[in-house]
Amino acid sequence: MSHTHPLDGDGTSKELFHYLSKRGQGLDQDHKFDSLKIPDTIVFYNFPIVWYYWSEQNAEVRKKGGKELERTNILQAFTRGRKESNGCDIVASFLSHRQDAEDTITFLNEDELAEFLFDKPTQQGLLQKFVMPRGEHNEMIQAIWSPRMCLVNKRVNRHKLNDRHINRTEKAIT
Repeated sequence: MSHTHPLDGDGTSKELFHYLSKRGQGLDQDHKFDSLKIPDTIVFYNFPIVWYYWSEQNAEVRKKGGKELERTNILQAFTRGRKESNGCDIVASFLSHRQDAEDTITFLNEDELAEFLFDKPTQQGLLQKFVMPRGEHNEMIQAIWSPRMCLVNKRVNRHKLNDRHINRTEKAIT
C-alpha cells in the first residue's frame, strides 16, 4: 500500500495553508517564517470552512473559524480600506477546484465579491484577498517541488493592472 503525502498533487492545495499554520506554532522567533507572508485565504466547501491569514504580531500563519467566517465579516475584511488602486478594482480571487475539470481562477471586484458571497452557490476552492504588487504588473512566485527537486519561478504578467482596455483576468493572471 502506497502512502501519498497530503501536499502531493498539482493545482490548489488547502493542505499547504494548514501545514503553514501548524509549522510556525511553538517555534522561537529565529525559526519562524517571517518572510513567508500569505494573503488572507478562505477555504470553501459550499460555505467558508477556515480562514488562514498572516499575523504580523506573531509573525506566523494563523487561522480563524466560527463567527469570524460569516460572509459579512469576509466582505468587510476583503474591502476595508481598499480604494481602487491606480485603476485596479480587483479585491479577491477565487481558485475553484473540481475533480472532473481543471482548476479555474476568477478575479473579483467589490460588487462581484458581494455577489459571490451572498447570491451564488459556492463551489469548492480558495478565496484569496488580492494584494497589490509593488510595481504596475501582477506577479507571483511559483514553486514546484518533489522529493528530488525544487523549482522556483517569479511570474510577471505583461499587462499593466491599471490598463482599462484589458479585461481583469488577462491583466491579473500569472
